[in-house]
Amino acid sequence: MAHNRQIFQTDSPTRWNTFKWSARIFVFLLVLGAAAISVAVFKNSNPTLPKLINIESSRPLSSPEKSHEYKEHSKKRKHNEAIRKGPINQQVRAGFYPDKADPQSLSVLKSNITK
Repeated sequence: MAHNRQIFQTDSPTRWNTFKWSARIFVFLLVLGAAAISVAVFKNSNPTLPKLINIESSRPLSSPEKSHEYKEHSKKRKHNEAIRKGPINQQVRAGFYPDKADPQSLSVLKSNITK
């Protein structure tokens, strides 16, 4: 069985134009990347690196005192963890879900927000 047309042959030039422009863009990016790499390699600039200090001549750092805010935060965190790790029957787990369709839900929420 002889075919007169190729399997993927089409009368529309869209596929060929897409391929041509994709190839052009790829070649442009390839040339641009090669130019960037060649400039980076052949540019003769050596930045000065910082001098490393001698380990024997360095003195140990003193341990800083913890700030007052850090101590307060640690106390609160430990207190909250203790509450969370307490028995489940002593924990309060509640929620209030207002209904957008109910016009009274906002007033009920405001009246019960402190509870």
